[in-house]
Amino acid sequence: MTSLFDAHILRVLLAIGIGVSEMAFPALAFDPFEQEISQDLGRIELQIADAESQAAQPITGSAIMAIAHRLSVLRQTKALLERHRLTARDRTVRSTAQIEAEIKANKIKESAARSKFYAARGGFVKVVDGLTLVTIQDDIAVLELRRVQAKYGLTLSR
Repeated sequence: MTSLFDAHILRVLLAIGIGVSEMAFPALAFDPFEQEISQDLGRIELQIADAESQAAQPITGSAIMAIAHRLSVLRQTKALLERHRLTARDRTVRSTAQIEAEIKANKIKESAARSKFYAARGGFVKVVDGLTLVTIQDDIAVLELRRVQAKYGLTLSR
């Protein structure tokens, strides 16, 4: 069982930007579903890799569209799971620097998603790529809100 002192130490370490393994503080895990989400993300990433390897093979016609559709849906699923992780992490104390690092990482993802969206020819694949892009942009907006809250000690009234 994690003591209140351990909880305070963990919060201080997180606030100054020192990464701490949750294994050392199991009672303070970010999300009760973290292990399941990690497993789901692993499965999704394997499926994405499989679909990408299939797309690299010489295929034609509707098979290309089916693989593109599958990739788009898998990437959207991955983005949603990552969004859940983001909101779960917001329940813990994080420093402004940690949040800014997440914003930077999401802006890189946004740039890649934007390129993919504009490269898509149209149809359902473009719609799903557009949803992925919008999801990432929304995540950045939420992170910006969290950054301002952390920086100035603000809270939202409910």
